[in-house]
Amino acid sequence: MTITSHLERLSRANLVIALCGAGLVSLAWIGGLFEGSYGDVLFNVHYVFNDLIIAVAVALLIVGWRHWRELPLLVGALAVGFWFLGSLYWTSYVWFAGKVLVYPSLDKFAYESFHLLMLVLAWYFLGSTETRFRHPLVLVPIVSAALPTIVYLSLGHFSIGALAFNTVQLGMSGALGVIGGHLLATRYRLFGVALITFAVADLSFLLITLVDSTPFIVFLDPLWFTSHALTSFALLRYAANGQLPSSNRGESSRNDLEENVSRVGSVAATVAQDGGQSP
Repeated sequence: MTITSHLERLSRANLVIALCGAGLVSLAWIGGLFEGSYGDVLFNVHYVFNDLIIAVAVALLIVGWRHWRELPLLVGALAVGFWFLGSLYWTSYVWFAGKVLVYPSLDKFAYESFHLLMLVLAWYFLGSTETRFRHPLVLVPIVSAALPTIVYLSLGHFSIGALAFNTVQLGMSGALGVIGGHLLATRYRLFGVALITFAVADLSFLLITLVDSTPFIVFLDPLWFTSHALTSFALLRYAANGQLPSSNRGESSRNDLEENVSRVGSVAATVAQDGGQSP
């Protein structure tokens, strides 16, 4: 059995386990089990399961990149890897501090790195297809970005830092959902479903945090870890079938992606520097 078949089977198994776990977590939440006598145990199991699914997705993408040397796999591994670091920080805080992390928090830099890299990768996939971008859908990220201003003003509290951060993150999440919708009409529909699933969870979470800085969001975790498992499965499947954009478009497309990733790295470094200088 070749490494290609191993990667496909493992990524498929990770996705199936993620879907089964998502169903169990959802049922436990609907049944109110997280608030029962075994609530703490369920929380711990749920956090461990969440991080393991994402960690396996990252590991498979890294192995896939080392095997095929396709840059989209590396970018995908870095993006999901940053999300894993943010999730691990969140989990560790809950375990050691015994309370939910107040949002926004330090892990936002890891999550924002995911958004930036995934936007580059998603746009790169869309650019490799012949799908026309429907310009009216640009309103989705624009409206998403405008929501924080409306909510903050209606609630009577205003923070430039929180407003800027939430505006950027909502806009990027909305953009990922729009690109995912466009990919549904292409051979990259699996990746499109992963992006839409992530965007639904992310937009829901961000809108909730506009009015509650310590939200109870267990019901959203299944969408997040399932989207990462699906992203890993989709990218590895495309690589195995020779369907990655870099495989189809040659060295020039690879250089385009490398240039975009370099730009994202510069933006992320600037954001991190500005964040470190802010009080």
